Amino acid sequence: NQRVAVNIKDCTQPQQVAQFEGLISMFGGAIEDHESALEALERELIEELGEFTHTLFLEDARVCLNEGSIVVFAISCDLSGNRHNRGRIQELMRSCNEGEAAIRTFAFICRKPDSFFVPGSKSAILAAISNFDR
Repeated sequence: NQRVAVNIKDCTQPQQVAQFEGLISMFGGAIEDHESALEALERELIEELGEFTHTLFLEDARVCLNEGSIVVFAISCDLSGNRHNRGRIQELMRSCNEGEAAIRTFAFICRKPDSFFVPGSKSAILAAISNFDR
């Protein structure tokens, strides 16, 4: 029942994502040669979510998958949509630069044929979500 922020890719945004039109993805991207994984996370989130990134506690990001050049982080953030954080979720939606931000349950995303994940990342993300619940 955990909710996650995802990006529904839009081909009107940066041309390099046009091939992913309509697909559901997580936020992020590649690690540059000169960056640590955490530096890449911050850079990618700033590229994709702009100033909203500064409202996140990136220092609390947890690595939930680290295989070769692939690193998947999880960041705990209240996405319940209750009256106390509804404005913050609306800000997230407006901030997305590479498509449309959406809040969905992770179980729903895993069932969708139009979502793409790195092999092994579904189980790693589910484990990270369950760890945040503790």
